[in-house]
Amino acid sequence: MDSYSSGRALPVDVAAIERELARLWKEAAESASREGVPVTRTCLLNLVVLAEAGRNTDEISSSLAEFYRERPCRILLLEVDEAGRGEAVDALVSAHCQRSREGERHVCCEQVTLRASAEGALHLPALSAALTASDLPVFLYLPHSPPGDADLPARIAAGVDKVVFDGATLPPGGREDLARRLRTRARPALADLEWGRLLPFRACTAAIFDSPLLQPLLDRVTAVETFGPSGCTPGARLLEGWVKCVLSGRRIGALHSANQGSAGTSLDRLVIRAGDDESIIVERSGTAGLFSARVELPGTCPLPLRRRYPDRSVAELLCEALDRSGEDPLFAEALRSASAGS
Repeated sequence: MDSYSSGRALPVDVAAIERELARLWKEAAESASREGVPVTRTCLLNLVVLAEAGRNTDEISSSLAEFYRERPCRILLLEVDEAGRGEAVDALVSAHCQRSREGERHVCCEQVTLRASAEGALHLPALSAALTASDLPVFLYLPHSPPGDADLPARIAAGVDKVVFDGATLPPGGREDLARRLRTRARPALADLEWGRLLPFRACTAAIFDSPLLQPLLDRVTAVETFGPSGCTPGARLLEGWVKCVLSGRRIGALHSANQGSAGTSLDRLVIRAGDDESIIVERSGTAGLFSARVELPGTCPLPLRRRYPDRSVAELLCEALDRSGEDPLFAEALRSASAGS
């Protein structure tokens, strides 16, 4: 049980991965039986992760650990070493276990790590297809800009149900280019973790227009402006696309303004301008997780609507994206609108 409870990775021959996993699980069951604490091998889905070797390794490992505690699964971690040579693919297997909430058994899931050079990465699509657990959904997760050949994610995606990427980690235009490549070679459902991060802005804006008295403002919208870090962040572009979708694609102005002191990639403020000096404003307040929304109209004193939306981890956003079986149609429309705008 030691190698299971610690999650230690064991190097194996690629051709013997399934056989080695079966042997290790058998040993674990026998060891657990002697200890009187049974092992439950649990797998709800397949999560294929494509990443560049050595890039944000600790962050990715931490996010995956949090994810499999909530969604036991088989993880296939595909690491591409851009500086590597040769076509050889190295393989490691490991198991991740935790006590059940009742403490009566070990609940375990498994991880297979395949490490390849840029040249060896040509074998990854076939290997990932062969190593996924059968009769379970398959998801591809891209934690940052895909490594290796630009078409590698699309070739892997040919056999998956959904592709989840993180728009906040992609360069300008990277999300649109990635979506185009995925749509060309395969037709998986798409999801962006950045869409989940924008929920507070979307929900607060929608709440403003719950009032029938304010709905006429929609017909007078002329521009949308986002505020945050320097440069047009992927979140800003996607939020602009969402506003245009709500307005049925009506052409409006879009602007991103830099706020001094803004850090990371998170947006600070959304302003929707309408008519003469009319604005809908949604912004982060000084309290962590608290958002404020208000309507500014000439001659009125706006009363802000406040809602709390605690920051969510990458694992929580990933769980949300994978719990939805298909593609969010509103996200798909916002993505198309953002692509057209770029």
